[in-house]
Amino acid sequence: MHKFLITHEEFAKSINKNHRTIYNILSSTRARDNSRKAQLPPFRRCSNRFVISVEELNAWLAEQPAANARIQDQDK
Repeated sequence: MHKFLITHEEFAKSINKNHRTIYNILSSTRARDNSRKAQLPPFRRCSNRFVISVEELNAWLAEQPAANARIQDQDK
């Protein structure tokens, strides 16, 4: 069965970060955390979790220059 949504916990695990760190950034209302939020995919709040669709995450990853460079290097 294919997954349609990914939680912030699963995302954090995939990038080797603590899920609380990701949660704290996403839930912060402080202006100084806006630049950190901008570096993350566009999550949506769902109850006490943040989720993103697999399609949105893949689109976001395709837009990231560092991710694209790593993918292109692996293809060579």
